[in-house]
Amino acid sequence: MGESVKPRRSYRSALRHRQAERTRSSILDAAARHLERDGYSGSTMRLIAESAGVSVETVYATFGSKAALFAAVGGRNLQAAIRRAVPGGDLRALMDAGDLEAQLTVFGQAAPAIMGPNWAIMEALRVGGATDAELAAAYRTGSEGRRGWMRAFAEAWSAMGRLRDDISVDTAADVLWAITAPDVYRLLVVEAGWTAARYAAWMTDAARALIIR
Repeated sequence: MGESVKPRRSYRSALRHRQAERTRSSILDAAARHLERDGYSGSTMRLIAESAGVSVETVYATFGSKAALFAAVGGRNLQAAIRRAVPGGDLRALMDAGDLEAQLTVFGQAAPAIMGPNWAIMEALRVGGATDAELAAAYRTGSEGRRGWMRAFAEAWSAMGRLRDDISVDTAADVLWAITAPDVYRLLVVEAGWTAARYAAWMTDAARALIIR
């Protein structure tokens, strides 16, 4: 008797999991659409729920808060950007390959690929973080994650002996973290009107000029 029940329970559990993943994906898709059309402030949880075909309660039960929801959108955008910008979609493999020129090219191309779809989210978290602790925490988390990857680039280039003699790994990581900041994207792309291609080329050239020998 016990053996006949267990497969049905396993099937139901797998079905619930697939349904939960579809619901999560639908909510993320709806949030991304509203973000592009209405901006962060205009993308209310109720509008997102209606677009996803679920209740507001389901959105909150799945993500907990608006900040967490858009942080998840940003995380999905990040993974998609890495798949587009990095050969094979494996950034760690690129870092381990030891090809400086390929790494510098991807460093530049990944910046607009990541910042473009995430700009509205990062700006909303930055501005809203002045008065909302949760938004501030989400912004710090994203910034710290970016800093971690910048250190990975710096360590890879140090291991290859390609950092300037007067530049430490710590300083190189700080410099890369600074030039990939959302504020730089805002100034050059949003306000100055640079194209993504021009911004990507500048990022590669800036990293080369500032820390590479």
